[in-house]
This record gives sequence, structure tokens and C-alpha cells, in this order.
Amino acid sequence: REVSLEEGLCLLCCGASPPVAVGIPTAPSNNRREKRAVSAWNFNQTGFSASQISHKSSIMSNVVVPLDRPSNYKDSQSKVDRATQENALAKSATLYVGNLSFYTTEEQIYELFSKCASPEEGGGVKRVIMGLDRHTRTPCGFCFVEYYTHAEALACLRYISGTKLDERIVRCDLDLGYKEGRQFGRGKSGGQVRDEHRQDYDAGRGGWGAQAQRAQEEQRRRDREEVYADARDGPDAVAGGGGDWKQSE
Repeated sequence: REVSLEEGLCLLCCGASPPVAVGIPTAPSNNRREKRAVSAWNFNQTGFSASQISHKSSIMSNVVVPLDRPSNYKDSQSKVDRATQENALAKSATLYVGNLSFYTTEEQIYELFSKCASPEEGGGVKRVIMGLDRHTRTPCGFCFVEYYTHAEALACLRYISGTKLDERIVRCDLDLGYKEGRQFGRGKSGGQVRDEHRQDYDAGRGGWGAQAQRAQEEQRRRDREEVYADARDGPDAVAGGGGDWKQSE
């Protein structure tokens, strides 16, 4: 039986026999790509060699990214080089947790991240440090979670990062370690930088972004000034009161 291009590609990528459609013959084709796929299928009837199977496995291992691999993010205020950072992360038991709701509590975070703790092996959640607005000292959407072991932190990357807490997808990443002062937002308005530039409305993170809020307030101020200007200069103008009195002095 000749097979289609899709069946041949399924074989090349997965190393498994494609499903056979009973009673539906495949029409022969003069297309070179289909012929190569058919050749690969026919060769599979006698079996792939060990080296070919190993080669395909190595290709697939490069395609699938491990869930516990830390990101390439580098703190702009960190003074360590990339190699030193990678060595430190390989032993780190601290997580940075982002994309939290401003209303998520420390108790909720502790409860969720305790699911990856291993107290029977001497581990557990050491402490949770909530991220705070630099000016108001209120939660601003991130935190640090410290464990006793590196294995527990890796388990969180596998099983908690990408899941929902308070209807938000939380993001976890290995961190070099908490230092006093890192709990405060670095944005101009006191919160996180991402909320400084955000243009969308996010009810879980204070509504509009800081810059968008300032732009809206400025627009409202201009609208009020135009209304008052019309009231002063129109045919039925009203006396300005104290302001006119001060100018006449």
C-alpha cells in the first residue's frame, strides 16, 4: 500500500506507524516529496537502525523544552555575569513569582506552593515575601517564595508555573536569592514596570496602567478647563469670582 505525505511525515517525526485507513486506497503520486515519504514508510517495514532511532530521539529532545529549565532573564540591577548566574541558579531554592493579582494574599500563596514542599525530606516553604508598591506599601503583583531545597523549587517550575491562582496564570522562575529592597516595585509610580507601560485594563492589577491613568486624568483636566472657559467667555458668562478679583488688585 502506498501512503500519503502526511503518513510518511508522521513516521519520520514520531517513529511510529501511522494509522491505516481501511478501504480507502491512496492514489499514486508523482510528487517527489511524497515518494520520499513513501520510501521512508517502506523502509520502516524492515526496521530503523539504532543510530537512526538515536538521531530522531536527539532531535525531539531539542524540540521539547524541559519544564524546570529557568528562563534567560537577567536582573538589570544584578552585578554578576551570566556564567555566575547560571551556577547560582543551579543551586537556588528561591522562586520569583509574577503575574499575581493585587488581591492575592500571602496565605493563598503559601497554601499553593506548599503542595510542592517535601517536609519529610527536611524541606518546606521557608518564607513568602510579598512584592509591594514602593509608595503605598500595598501588594503590586509579584512575590518571592523561598524553599529549603533546590528540588522543591524545580518542582514548582514543573507543576505550578503556568497554573491559575485567583483566575490568573502565575509565572515562576528561579531567582538568585532575595535581598532587602527587592520587595518594592521599580516603576516610576511605585509598582512594577510592566504596569507602568500597560495600555489595557486589568481589574486584577489596579485597572489601567499607570501611564494610561495619567493620560486619562490629563484629558479630564483639559475637558474641565474647556467647560469653564466656555462658561466665562459665552454670551451668558458667569463672573469668575476670586480669580478675577485677584487679577484686578
